[in-house]
Amino acid sequence: MNKAKLLVLSSFPAPYRVDIFKGLAKEYKNMDIFFGNATDSNRDKDYYAASSDLQFFVLGYSNSDNYLKKCVSNLKEYSLILAYDWYLPYAWGILLKAILLKVPYIVNCDGAFLSTRRSLKQFIKDIGKRILVSSARYCFASGEYAKKYFLYYGADEENIIIHHFTSLKENDIKKEAVSKVRKDYLKKSLQLRNRKTVITVGQFIYRKGFDILLAAWKDLDKKYQLIILGGGELEGEYRRYIERCSYQNVFVLGFMPKEDLFKYYEASDVFVLPTREDIWGLVVNEAMACGLPVITTEKCIAGMEYIDNGVNGFIVPTENPGILHDKMEYLLMNDVEREKMGGAGLDTITGYTLQNVVNSHLQCINKILEIG
Repeated sequence: MNKAKLLVLSSFPAPYRVDIFKGLAKEYKNMDIFFGNATDSNRDKDYYAASSDLQFFVLGYSNSDNYLKKCVSNLKEYSLILAYDWYLPYAWGILLKAILLKVPYIVNCDGAFLSTRRSLKQFIKDIGKRILVSSARYCFASGEYAKKYFLYYGADEENIIIHHFTSLKENDIKKEAVSKVRKDYLKKSLQLRNRKTVITVGQFIYRKGFDILLAAWKDLDKKYQLIILGGGELEGEYRRYIERCSYQNVFVLGFMPKEDLFKYYEASDVFVLPTREDIWGLVVNEAMACGLPVITTEKCIAGMEYIDNGVNGFIVPTENPGILHDKMEYLLMNDVEREKMGGAGLDTITGYTLQNVVNSHLQCINKILEIG
């Protein structure tokens, strides 16, 4: 167990974040972990990780706020700062102080689209980002898009470490394609119809584009079934649209824990994420881990990173139900091609696990602390 003292700054206790910090805590027991918020907008209340076997602090409570102030006033005591969500206002001030005190820090980016806005506010913000990124010892990047983001803001390429962002544990990734027997069994146990199935997963919000998927479903409802899973504020709107279109084979389901969710992935045949914008899209990782070909848009960074168009899935334009319909129909009608693409997706995602993310992080952290 390393005796170095680490300060960790993050946004909210997402399960995959907490799993990474648990992995780091096995090597570095002396860690102070802070989340800026207890929740994120539009997520189900049961989504978040609890502070149980990993102690962390959530800002907005007097005890946590006071303890953070104490940590910042003694910033020199820390061997390293891991600013996992460094863009948050509370993290900026801490990192600027770290620069002045020469406390080393690492920044992370799960994914990002570079802003095209050219306002004075954006100009000032960009200056701040350049200072913080260029002063970081390492920049943890989810893939090539995050790497380009860091390069834009002044990082040295040799200090950018790609770790393949994921929420998957090793046993989440199937060793082989899910058999038809298994799919049929799951459809029966989940009270689905025994027909080829398209699934989408995410928050029921405008940005996810599920209205586009419903518009694209059209005549597919006659032969296939669609699962929309996740829950959220637009559920009523989706149900009214389904009723207006007289769809008979669309299932709208709320949030469910990972173990149950993966049964629906396994029971399905095609995964679709028609998002208008996702700076990652971890559901793409999950679907590939279950052997599904993936259809998503050019505004989903996970798709842009992992999908080889026509090999393990398709990239389609946003706001285009016609093209989305055609790609879904193609995969549903072509068993051999669909299974081939699903297998290629499994090959793509194998090895992209939380443990490998932790291992990548530890290698960099250990290197910094050895150098001093």
